[in-house]
Amino acid sequence: MIRVTDHALATIIDAALAGWLLAAWYGMSTVQGIYASFTPAIPLMALQGALILIQVSWLTAVFLYARELVWGGMAVGGIFVGGASWLAARFQSWEYSEPIFRLLPPHLFAVLLIYETIRLRSARRGQIQQIPSEEG
Repeated sequence: MIRVTDHALATIIDAALAGWLLAAWYGMSTVQGIYASFTPAIPLMALQGALILIQVSWLTAVFLYARELVWGGMAVGGIFVGGASWLAARFQSWEYSEPIFRLLPPHLFAVLLIYETIRLRSARRGQIQQIPSEEG
């Protein structure tokens, strides 16, 4: 069994936190670089807020379901957001990428609204079936 000293654990925690924060900064600067040329300030802040919400939601889910894995979850979340931001920044230099970046967010939002409308209407009619629990 590997023994981890307090100093090594503090270094791991610092690295996970620094990576998570660096990925958040890189993601927000990537969103700024991609969308700032054709997006007003308020929607741009909303896109950056969505990125922050994704990171905090992931960390909250890891904290609620597996507290012992919080630091690893923070590192994995940072790697995912940083990797997706890096890929988006590389994809931005592609010749045909601008229509994709302009059309993707509104289309995803429209699909989300349609899904929520259908789900809420069927819930009002009582058509959503409850998933039986394994306990009962």
